[in-house]
Amino acid sequence: MTSSVLVVLLLSLAINAVVGGYFRILAKNQYEPVAFNFWAASCSVYCLGLLGSALATSIPSISALSTFSGLLYLTASYLLLHGFLSFNIQCVLSTVKHTANRVFVFAILLILGVSWNHELVEVVTSLFIALMFLFSFQSFQSQQWKTIKGISVLLRGILFIHFIIMMARAGLTAGATYYGLASNLQVLITITVGLHVLLCVATSALLPFIILSKEKGEWEAMANFDELTGVFGRRAFIRKVLNRLKSKSRRPFTLLVIDIDFFKAINDNYGHPEGDKVLKSVAQCLQEQLREGDIVGRLGGEEFGVIISHQQTHHAYAIADRLRESVASLSIYCGSQPIKVTISIGMSSSNNVEDTWNTLFNRADTELYKAKKTGRNKVSPEIMAEATLV
Repeated sequence: MTSSVLVVLLLSLAINAVVGGYFRILAKNQYEPVAFNFWAASCSVYCLGLLGSALATSIPSISALSTFSGLLYLTASYLLLHGFLSFNIQCVLSTVKHTANRVFVFAILLILGVSWNHELVEVVTSLFIALMFLFSFQSFQSQQWKTIKGISVLLRGILFIHFIIMMARAGLTAGATYYGLASNLQVLITITVGLHVLLCVATSALLPFIILSKEKGEWEAMANFDELTGVFGRRAFIRKVLNRLKSKSRRPFTLLVIDIDFFKAINDNYGHPEGDKVLKSVAQCLQEQLREGDIVGRLGGEEFGVIISHQQTHHAYAIADRLRESVASLSIYCGSQPIKVTISIGMSSSNNVEDTWNTLFNRADTELYKAKKTGRNKVSPEIMAEATLV
């Protein structure tokens, strides 16, 4: 039985060495280098753990080898987790990260504390490795993975299976020790290491697709969204308008073309960084005031576009006027000096099947010119609101 365990350990060692080298090559080619460096390090540390296990199997009299191997296996799973967490440069996963760090330190101390008993080391190591896989599984709960559902579901499934396997190994090892069946642990070790080999191959095959899918999502976001304000860019916004015009279930909607009044003077008087702050504040204000289904985009410079779905035109006017009032009430400061910001809005409603982006925009732009010509901080054309929208 010892020889079969050694064969499986050496096979796993060879596969992990190849996978680790593969990850290192991807890291050198700048494919998410931080993540792949963590994963390459995880494979390398796991290989050292396998060498330790092979030595412990061949020289059972040196009990420290099993403790050393357990610490290396735990560290490998910890590095795997940090590879996943490195995708998120924000603090969304800070709770998972901080909890995992504390659990890792506690696990090391506990493994050292039970190092006098080989079976207990196996149980504790398996239990905490399972927790690391559970943390890795949880790291895929964040918003950024929603663009790569298919692949992330597969990888999450693999991570959860790994969690189950390691929990089962901890339970079976504890049970075998308690009931005096320690001789059967060799079979258990062979099975779990073999399963790890299969899961390792599956994971290494999926991770590059995760990277490519993530990069694709980032490219699409760069193409669709304005980098400064976070709203739709001009092309994406126009595409949204065209989709509304082509929709079979054509509902009436209104295009608003919005321009920040005297924006050049804001840049000249306060500087371009403060001008950028004004753009971001206005974009955020528009988003907060709009209803679900309404769309806002930046058309260029200080000009924004808004699509409002409605049943009657005066509903759109009520919303446009609410946007105007909300922007006028913004509190934006350059140091201690307040920056007064207002907007002018031109409206163009689409009720004609022959409407195009150009006809809609040109009508709204003409109304915007009228609003500016007659004093700014206005919505044009002025329409009597017959109802109040919530």
